Amino acid sequence: MSALVSWPVILCLVAGFGGLYLIRYLIGYRGKPGALWLAGALFAQTLFVFAYAIGLTVFNQEIRWAIEIFGLVAFHWLGVPFLGFALEYTGRRSIRRSWYFRILFVFPLSVTLLLPLNFWHELFWNNFSVVSVFGTAVATYEFNVLFYITLVGALGWSMAGVLLLVDTVWDYGSLFRSEALAVALSPALPVVGLLVWLFQLTPETPLNWAAPLLIAHVMFDLYAFVGSDMFEVSPATNRAAKQSAISDFRAPVIVIEEEGRIVELNAAAETQLELDRTATLMQPLSLIFERISADETDGTKMVEQSLGNNTDWHITVQKGQNTAEYVVQSSPLTAGVGERVGYTLLFQDITEEIRREERLSVLNRILRHNLRNDLSVVAGYVSAADERTDDETVAGMLDKASMTVNDLIETGEMAREFEKVIAEPEDYSRSVSLGKMFNELEEKLVDEYPNAEVSTDQTGSTVQTNPDILRSVLWQLLDNAAYHDDSESTAIALSVTERDSQFLIEVVDDGPGIPNHEVQSLREGQETSLDHGSGFGLWLVKWGTTRIGGSVNFEIGESGTTVSITLPKEASPPVVQASSASA
Repeated sequence: MSALVSWPVILCLVAGFGGLYLIRYLIGYRGKPGALWLAGALFAQTLFVFAYAIGLTVFNQEIRWAIEIFGLVAFHWLGVPFLGFALEYTGRRSIRRSWYFRILFVFPLSVTLLLPLNFWHELFWNNFSVVSVFGTAVATYEFNVLFYITLVGALGWSMAGVLLLVDTVWDYGSLFRSEALAVALSPALPVVGLLVWLFQLTPETPLNWAAPLLIAHVMFDLYAFVGSDMFEVSPATNRAAKQSAISDFRAPVIVIEEEGRIVELNAAAETQLELDRTATLMQPLSLIFERISADETDGTKMVEQSLGNNTDWHITVQKGQNTAEYVVQSSPLTAGVGERVGYTLLFQDITEEIRREERLSVLNRILRHNLRNDLSVVAGYVSAADERTDDETVAGMLDKASMTVNDLIETGEMAREFEKVIAEPEDYSRSVSLGKMFNELEEKLVDEYPNAEVSTDQTGSTVQTNPDILRSVLWQLLDNAAYHDDSESTAIALSVTERDSQFLIEVVDDGPGIPNHEVQSLREGQETSLDHGSGFGLWLVKWGTTRIGGSVNFEIGESGTTVSITLPKEASPPVVQASSASA
């Protein structure tokens, strides 16, 4: 039997052609993390097995020596690219791009330069010859220490890559468990073959068993990367998701990779969205949206528009006979040095918020329209009745009724003002002259309360804020102070003090003071009575100040009340505060 058709040569050729197929396959995934690095490692492996297969058919010692050198140089270039593939594929691109990874190339480069000169320095081997084993031309030589070091080093980089793959891919759970096992087993036989050759553990020791046994490595890789589509989804997405500890969220969280397939979901997503984990993993997000939505939803269009525009979107989820409203917030998942590998989707249940808004809208509409109009009619009748009676007792009762009706109308107006304030856009602000605003408020207050004596600090300060909200807040304080002061003259001072990064606006009056129970209610976030809408007005002061990024403080003394409003010089986002108070 000729050396060309001997089984070691055939196994090496099959391994080589299998490597070429894998390289061609990986080129199609060149945009995926690690694909080109794995192709590079397979290219070195393929050169090695082809060189060894050809060398087994050449008995000429000089030619056989050159082929052996070529094959071993290629073998030394296998480990570092494979480690580079493992780092990128598992989401560790920052390490792959580091200087300490690049320095690893000194290892195969040194072998490339030194090994062809072995005839001169004999650092790798000596006593080279060609012998016949299984009818093939096998190179034999005595190994020196440096050769052991370089071969074990090349093997070490490959094994480090295998460990990274097994650790990360195994973490996928049942999704890639068998594929992870294949990756772990793929180098086993070639490694055994290399060790047998290095330490001469069989009678046929000259034969480098690693070369023909690389067919096992190729077969396992074909199963893992081609047959099971391991390059369709990168473990980097799952790894980044694990690092974000999504399982700790009480709200549903779904993780998708770049192509929109679901690779992870937490327990809250399973229970609240009624998703079966096994049936959901690897399914397109658009398909899942269409399945759980209570509306006729085009899942593909929804996902493309929302992820493409980086905006939140709303979905109504069917839960048995009921529905729940969710707003979905997407956040890019990055790995390494900022490479996007997918998205984390957080589902926030806003069902109660929507229902609360609906109830508030109805109540405000009743207060603003129905109640105000009906009370205006009542006020007209009360006034007409008062004009037609001479009975002082009846007139007194009608006066009290008129005051009560007017207070209720005032409460309705306050509700309208409240709705106006909360409807203001949070991100709207412009430069506001406080001196000009103070003068306008002073004129308005004197028109409505002629007995009010207002002093303002004519400051040139300007603040960057929402002018409509600030004006409404200050008016509520001025109006409240003037209304509740029954003395012949009401003294109110409106001033501003400029600090390093803040403005302190103070409204000081000499009236009876705000009732302690109302101030305490504001501090504790509890409901209070709405006497003359004062409770309502104070809540409007608190909410409005918070909405423009400020804070409010009340100090009640024996000679009046001081309300301090602190505002940042630059516009800032509102501080979210929980409150159980309702209108």
